[in-house]
Amino acid sequence: MRELFIGLLEKVIGGVAILLSIGLVIAFLSSLVGGSGMAVNGQSAGVFTSFLLLIFGFVWIVFVVGFAYLGLGIYHNTKRTVELLEQQGR
Repeated sequence: MRELFIGLLEKVIGGVAILLSIGLVIAFLSSLVGGSGMAVNGQSAGVFTSFLLLIFGFVWIVFVVGFAYLGLGIYHNTKRTVELLEQQGR
């Protein structure tokens, strides 16, 4: 049962990464076009600000998803180490 939940967590993390990326692209395009979400006093945010949004948003996604996968990697490495030690103990 534990492996089922760990596998589902990996899938959820992957799905969240895709949804965050899609949301970032939509926010970037919205700020380029000058949508109401990124407008200040009726003016668009500007190209430079839009690219800053894209770059820092991408870095943030990499950090969040990377740390989540890092935690799962630690789990898998610990599990393999325990299996190896049990095998050596026999």
